[in-house]
Amino acid sequence: MMEINMVLYQCSMCGVTFAMTRDFRDRMKSCHKTFYCPEGHGQYYIEKSEVEKLREQCSKQKEEIVRLKRESKKLAGK
Repeated sequence: MMEINMVLYQCSMCGVTFAMTRDFRDRMKSCHKTFYCPEGHGQYYIEKSEVEKLREQCSKQKEEIVRLKRESKKLAGK
């Protein structure tokens, strides 16, 4: 027997309740593509996924490291 985990949603346009698999929900959260309620209303996730937030944070930290290294070299050269 195969178990499928579903998540219930309600369309913000028409109020129809529908379900999607957790896997599909996770993919839609990460790619921000449009998916549709049973009545055809487009839905999408605008907020950043946890992965996107962590990548952004990592990128900012790398930029800060580069900045601090440059600053350190300037101070060492004085």
